Amino acid sequence: MMKKMVQDVVPPERRSIRDIPLEGRARGPMPARNSDYLPPDERGPMSHTGRQVQQGRKGKLPSVLVWILVVLAGLFLIFSVALLFSGARVVVAVRNLPTVLDSTFVAQKNAPGGGLAYQVMSITQEDRMDIPAEGVEEVAEYASGTIIVYNDFSTSPQKFVPRTRFETPDGKIFLIGNRSITVPGKSVDENGKSVPGSIEVAVTAQAPGKEYNIDLTDFTVPGLKGDPRYNGFYARSKTRMTGGFVGSRPVAEEADIVEAKALLHERLTETLTAQARTQVPDDFILYDDGIFIEFESIVPDESSSSAKDLTVRERGMLHAVIFDRAHMSNYIAEQTIADFDGGEVIVTNLENLEATIPNREQASPWEAQELSIYFQGTPHIEWTFDEMRLKEDLAGQLKSDIDTILSRYPGIEGAEIVIRPFWKDRFPQRSERITIQITR
Repeated sequence: MMKKMVQDVVPPERRSIRDIPLEGRARGPMPARNSDYLPPDERGPMSHTGRQVQQGRKGKLPSVLVWILVVLAGLFLIFSVALLFSGARVVVAVRNLPTVLDSTFVAQKNAPGGGLAYQVMSITQEDRMDIPAEGVEEVAEYASGTIIVYNDFSTSPQKFVPRTRFETPDGKIFLIGNRSITVPGKSVDENGKSVPGSIEVAVTAQAPGKEYNIDLTDFTVPGLKGDPRYNGFYARSKTRMTGGFVGSRPVAEEADIVEAKALLHERLTETLTAQARTQVPDDFILYDDGIFIEFESIVPDESSSSAKDLTVRERGMLHAVIFDRAHMSNYIAEQTIADFDGGEVIVTNLENLEATIPNREQASPWEAQELSIYFQGTPHIEWTFDEMRLKEDLAGQLKSDIDTILSRYPGIEGAEIVIRPFWKDRFPQRSERITIQITR
C-alpha cells in the first residue's frame, strides 16, 4: 500500500502572490478617489503611531468677526482724525454803507481828539551838480544845515520870530531864515510817556568862514535866557553845518547856475516823493496834494569845486500831510451818515477820494496848526469788529447761542457757521481753532 505524501513546500515555479488570499477584503475594482484625499507629499505631520495629525481650526476667528473688527477700527480711526482736525469756521457779513462826500474840512495838526487831525512827516535830501567855471572871485560864504527844534516846555505851541538865534556849546550862533516857525506842544504817548513837540528848520551861520562847518551838536535859545522856557526849548542837529568859506571861488554864468538848480530840483522832487511814499506808516494815508517841497541853495566848501568847475548844491525839504486812516474814517462817517451810531468803522477806499488843498501856494501846514482841505468822492464805509474778542466769545459756546453772541457786535449783520466734526453742537474750547472770514 502506497504511503500518502503531504507536500508542505510548493515548488518555486508554482508559487505566486496571486495565489495568496487577502483576508477580510474582497477583491474588486479600486474605489474612486475621494476629494479629501491628499498625496503623501501634501499630507501633514505624522504621529509616532504613523497616523496623520489633524490640524484643527479652533485658532481661526470666523470671517464675520474679523470684518466687524475691521469696521470698528475704521470707525475709530475716522473719529480720531475728525477730533484731531476739529474746528469751526464763521463767515461774517459786516455792515457797510456807500456815502457821498463833497465838503471842505478844517483839519487840526496833532488834534488830541475829535475833529479831523493831521500830522506832518518831514524828509531832507541834498544833491549837487558840476558846471563849467568862467573865472574866479573872492567870496565870503556862510555855513548852513538843518536842526530840529523841540518844545518840552508845555502842550501849547510856541512861535519863534524870523532870524531867531540858536547857540552851540562853544558859542557859535546859527539863525533861522526870514520866516517865523511854530514848534508844536509836547504830548503824551500811549504808554503815558511825555513826547516833546518838534519841527525841522534850516539855519545859517551868523558869520562866514569854514570855522562854522561843524559836526552834529546841541543848541540852546539864547533869547530865552532868564526865562522859565529856556530849559524847555532846545535844538539838535539833523545835518552837519557845511558851506562856510572865505577866499577865492570859481564862478559860472548865471544862466548855467539857474539851469543846474532847476535840474537838481527835479531830481530832488522825484527822490523825496518816492522816499515819502515808502515811509508813510501803514495806518496812515498821504494824498498827492499834501506833499510840499522847499528848496534852498547850499554854498559848497572850498574842496568841492575845482578851478575848471563850479559845484552847485541844493537842499530839498519835503513836508507831507498825513492822516490816520481810522480817525479819518470815523470823521467821514460822522459827516456823511445822519444817524451814525459812533461805532468803529473804516473807509475801504480812502485812496480813491480826491483831496485838494485850497490856496496851496500860501499854505505851510508844517508851521501852521490847521489846514483847510477839500474832499470829494464816494466813500465806502464798513463797520469793524474785534476778531480776537469774537473768537474768545464763541469758544466753548453752543452753536444755537450765535445770535445772542453776535448781538454784542453791531457791525455784524449775520454769519454762517461750519463746525467740524459735523456732529458737534459746540464751538471748540480753544479760540485758535476758530477761523473768522469776512464777506462784503
